[in-house]
Amino acid sequence: MSGRMLRYAIAVALTLVAWTALAADNPPFEKYPVDVYSGPVVKPVLDTADKREFKTRITEAAKGPVNFAGKFILALWGCGASCSMGATINAETGEVAFLDWTICCDQGDGERVDFRANSTLIVLRGLLNEEGDNTTHMFEFDGTFREVTELR
Repeated sequence: MSGRMLRYAIAVALTLVAWTALAADNPPFEKYPVDVYSGPVVKPVLDTADKREFKTRITEAAKGPVNFAGKFILALWGCGASCSMGATINAETGEVAFLDWTICCDQGDGERVDFRANSTLIVLRGLLNEEGDNTTHMFEFDGTFREVTELR
């Protein structure tokens, strides 16, 4: 590789690193828009032992307005000293689903979980299930979580 090509490759790599860091600090929620449901919130369906175990957390959260991905209420609670877990509640149907992971150990100053009512993007900072990279993870949610590997 010539010196010019090497400098170009380094410049591209540094630009990508800077872009990723900027996206982590300023998540592009507006690039994942969704209309927000404004009807009544249906009582959560607590149809399993796991859901009934967290009945208080889930039913308290369901008293609030839609706060995530257009028609969901995201309920979060602690599961240890620096650990969070939670569930989504579909405001239209009452369906409850636990998050796919716990979130812990973020060393930053910001929020560990960042989300909006009018966006399907969710940003998690720290370790997922206490393993892997202690970094920023972005997912798009439409009833299931899909990791965002490339921003729109």
